[in-house]
Amino acid sequence: MMTFTPQMFADLARTANDPEAANKAAGLLNGEVNPETIPNTETWLRGCYHRPSRSNLVMHAINAVLDLHGVEVIERDDDILLTYCNAGDPYIETVILDHRTGEYRLGSWGDVVEKLGSDDDD
Repeated sequence: MMTFTPQMFADLARTANDPEAANKAAGLLNGEVNPETIPNTETWLRGCYHRPSRSNLVMHAINAVLDLHGVEVIERDDDILLTYCNAGDPYIETVILDHRTGEYRLGSWGDVVEKLGSDDDD
């Protein structure tokens, strides 16, 4: 779960272009909104053979309420490092789930990939 600061909410609202959608996404991240109540996620869940993890449900629901372009994965050596809601531009603030820590954060996946690449150079 994630506690939102005013700045984080402002970043999320800017990504969403819709304060109501940003509020619903914040509720999903804070655990106040059940991801299964989001119509697109409810439909997606019915089509799944195995039940997705809660974090996958949350990311799918956030993608739906913010009207983004899908949930994407960043992996290294067949390990999933991050999933993020694709905002259409790698440098737009979006919701990122770090699978190494289990934490959600706001950031641009382009910056994250650059940082991961620079870590390899050490």
